Formats: sequence, structure tokens, C-alpha cells
Amino acid sequence: AIDGAGGSPASVHRTRNARSCWRRRHASNCCTPVCVTDGGTVGRRTLATRHLRPGDIVLTEAPALRGGCAIDRCPGCGERTGGCSGEPSGCRWPAVPAAAREWHRGASAKAATMRGGERENGVRVCSLFAMVAQAAAAPSLCRWLLSHLEPAASCGGEVQEAGEEEEALSRSTRDFARLFARHVPLAESVVSELLLRLQTNLFTIDERSVGIYSAACLLEHSCAPNASVGVRRAGGGAALEVVARRPIEAGEAISFSYLDEAWLAAAAVRQRRERLKRELGFWCLCTRCEREMAALGG
Repeated sequence: AIDGAGGSPASVHRTRNARSCWRRRHASNCCTPVCVTDGGTVGRRTLATRHLRPGDIVLTEAPALRGGCAIDRCPGCGERTGGCSGEPSGCRWPAVPAAAREWHRGASAKAATMRGGERENGVRVCSLFAMVAQAAAAPSLCRWLLSHLEPAASCGGEVQEAGEEEEALSRSTRDFARLFARHVPLAESVVSELLLRLQTNLFTIDERSVGIYSAACLLEHSCAPNASVGVRRAGGGAALEVVARRPIEAGEAISFSYLDEAWLAAAAVRQRRERLKRELGFWCLCTRCEREMAALGG
């Protein structure tokens, strides 16, 4: 979901409806700090069910799906090679066909020899492939990913005509889908749909792995977020923790920045909007962007 919908009467009406829904669902005392509501055209929204103070934990969860790029660790759970037993740990990687696992191992070894941007791209490709391969091996997981995750551009905000950069990204996704479909038992069109959803909902676990978190992927983006997100890595785990960074009122949507916060703090509104459009496919209409554009007369 994207914070803001241009300040139109319809968006205000949707916000009021979401808060009314929250009041009905939480009329009795409830200790759960958040709930998910349907925000209409802006997608599902995660709202605070009570007043939250700075430092309060909004939610904590383990990854629903994990993908990595390493030859010494399992791509599906992060355990050292030989330590992953699949069931009962819940790791799906052992169910992936041997040919797909071998291709991933070779691609990971090649990525390890790269440097700079090429290495980052190689790690991302291997991590995405690990996720797609697990989805192909578990039909129920594949169906869940396609129904639960949404490409950022369809979650709200202003969708503009695709420019050269967006068309290049689309071609890149199709190229990856064509490559991945050679090694997993899924149609190229299904792989493409998976990639569009995975790429816009990923959370970085460490320099070699990423994860999908079922609750956190419903949080909104804002360039003036009320929460921050971090991953606690302990004992091979990768628990994602969302923490309030300022007071959050009951019924208020939980948001964090999809961009690096250090970069976000110094970036001008046009820079932020262009990067989000280029990398994630949506034109940001958060309160900060709207306010700063109004000040510029835009």
C-alpha cells in the first residue's frame, strides 16, 4: 500500500471508512497493536489498534519465504550446508529439483567472484531464483504469493505512462522469467507474475539473502514514516521487527520508508519520486512529497 492518494475527497472517504472499520473491530480491549483493513484502491492497509509510543514494537515476524545466494548456506533457510533437513524445519529448498539446485549453486559461485554492482545484481538474481524455485516446488506457496502480494504500482499512488526506464525494467523482468522458466516447472507467464510481486515486496536480511514477510509487506511507504524496520539475525533466524519511531494514534496507518533512510533524509522530493518510480513502479503521493511539491508550486 502507498501512503496518500493525492488528497482527493475519495481518498479522505476511504481513510474514514478504514478508521470506522478499525473502531468496529476493536471496540473491546485488544492487545494486538495492528490490524489489516481493505483500503479500496490504495490496497490493504495496516492500522494501529491503540496508541503507540516511540520505541514500541509494532510487529515481529519470521520470513514466510527466504532466498539466498551462497554455496555454504541453504538458500531457503540460511542454515549452513548440510544442516538443513527440510521438514520439520519448514525449509522448502530440499524439495526443489536437483537440476534447479545445481543451477543455483553454479550461479551463486559465479556471483561470489564478481565485484561492485555486478555482484549485487548477481546476488539478487540468485536470491530471486531461490524464491521462484521454492514456489514451483510448493503449489500452495505459489498460489499464496500470487494472491497475497501486489506489485507496488497496483497498490495506490499515481500510475503514469511507462517511460524508457520502466520499459527497460519490464524487459528485464521478462528476461529473468525466460531464464528461470528453463529451470523450474512453471510457465514463463507465471514466473513473470511472481517476479513482479517478489521484487516489490522484498526485505533485505543480509548481504546475501532476502525475505518475504507476510504482515510487513502490507505496510505503506512514506517519505515521512512513523515506523522503522530492521531484521534481527540470531541463531540462523531472521526475525523482522517493526518499531514505532514517533507517537502513532489508534487508527493511523503504519508506514516505513522503502528507501534507505539516510539517503531519504537528504533527498529532494523529485529525487525521491523518480527513484521510487524507477525502482518500484509508483509515483509517491505521501504527505511529505505532496507538501514539498506544493511549496515548490508543483
